[in-house]
Amino acid sequence: SQANELGLTTIDATCPLVTKVHSEALKYAREGYHILLIGDSVRHQEVIGTRGEAPEQTTVVSVVGNRHPEPELADPHTVEVPDPERVVVLTQTTLSVDDTMRTIAILRERFPKLVLPSRDDLCYATKNRQDAVKQIAPQVDAFVVVTSTTSSNGMRLLELAADLTGRAVRVEGVADLDAAAFEGVRSVGVTSAASTPDDLVQSIVDWFRERNPDLRLVEEGEWEDITFRKPKRVPPSTAAV
Repeated sequence: SQANELGLTTIDATCPLVTKVHSEALKYAREGYHILLIGDSVRHQEVIGTRGEAPEQTTVVSVVGNRHPEPELADPHTVEVPDPERVVVLTQTTLSVDDTMRTIAILRERFPKLVLPSRDDLCYATKNRQDAVKQIAPQVDAFVVVTSTTSSNGMRLLELAADLTGRAVRVEGVADLDAAAFEGVRSVGVTSAASTPDDLVQSIVDWFRERNPDLRLVEEGEWEDITFRKPKRVPPSTAAV
């Protein structure tokens, strides 16, 4: 509405995977289901947006293993719903795959009639990066994770890399790298948040290659060639904040 008042063009560039979760929330709310939305923070923008589709019918449940629990998050072991016969689970798209599956298992045990969407809600790029870190971990002494602190999927990668190797460094660019931090390290894994530009990741690899011309590059994980349609303009009558 603010864009309309200013005569601006509005383009909906919401990730289609997030839009899918929003659509599911609206669908199940209309059908009278209570929604258990698994997330890591009630302040995460994605959780705020999904919950906003049906706030009176949504309870945000903390993902198992949440390292920054909030009192507003419901515990999957104790959360209650109005009707255990009509309850559905949706998830934030950028969570740890393993932690999300454990959370869903707890909820399914408590609510046998729990409905799951036809396809899981986790982002394919998030899953691919977590799987690649698991594959690479036995081959490296440390990880460099290229991410900002505001990226949920990037911070989950950092936690996973640290758990698997005991040594993970978060950087946002080459300027954050310190050669002293890698003394005694013979092999390093490099990964990044799903939205980190490829050239930024390449600059990190180049930094290591400059210091070791014989650096061997090992790539693991799924090749990502999924593309989405260009974002559409939102008609003035439907544009909203």
